[in-house]
Amino acid sequence: MSSLAGRTALVTGGSRGIGAAIAIELARRGADIAINYHSNWQAANAVADEVRRMGRRAEIFAADVGVELEAQRLAANALQDFGSIEILVNNAGFGTSVVGRPPVVEMTLDNADLLIRTHVYGPLVLCRAIVPQMRKSAAAMSS
Repeated sequence: MSSLAGRTALVTGGSRGIGAAIAIELARRGADIAINYHSNWQAANAVADEVRRMGRRAEIFAADVGVELEAQRLAANALQDFGSIEILVNNAGFGTSVVGRPPVVEMTLDNADLLIRTHVYGPLVLCRAIVPQMRKSAAAMSS
């Protein structure tokens, strides 16, 4: 198992399900965790508590990553709080709140718009905000 000590991960949708499991596993491997959640503060706080019990740092950030300004604010706040982010996990929207929408033949344009904003635009905004800092960190580490 590789060590992630000294690294920080931002996990979107990190309060429940797969996102929570990813956050906990990354912490188990030594990473500090920025946990994004949309509406369930209690679940996000429970994941953060578990991460902290492992001796890792955890902070929670409320944001709907499908809303550009919220995704930008999430990235800025996480970068400010942690100083750098080396791991970005774009997991938001894979729970029932988005994926559990109606089948395609019953889907409205509003449903489709929510899926696209959460699964495409959110990760795009976060990558644009965080990847340049990741590249600088990687270049500094290899020098």
